[in-house]
Amino acid sequence: MESTGHLLFVSTHREHGHRLLIDVTYTLERDGEDWVATCPEIGASSFGDTPDEAHEALTEAVGLLLNEAQDGGYLPSYLRDRNVRVRALPAEQASEAWSALEPALPL
Repeated sequence: MESTGHLLFVSTHREHGHRLLIDVTYTLERDGEDWVATCPEIGASSFGDTPDEAHEALTEAVGLLLNEAQDGGYLPSYLRDRNVRVRALPAEQASEAWSALEPALPL
């Protein structure tokens, strides 16, 4: 049985303070005794003994890859090249999204 969903990240621009919502998809499926979670846009996958473990591991892996792109200064092109959905958060929604979404990626 396969299921799909979204991983959401919030990124804040260092200089301007603009906040972006980064939205990537994932699939979760059973592979023998393990559960495998895959994010096709980023090209990352992780596994776990339970669906929750696989999901948590994938969220961490995608977050690390996004942080690496962010720290390297190429996050915009990294997201664009992978057709990742990104949208600006209006200022009044930014603080709500920042506190509600995990993980957040400060720039």
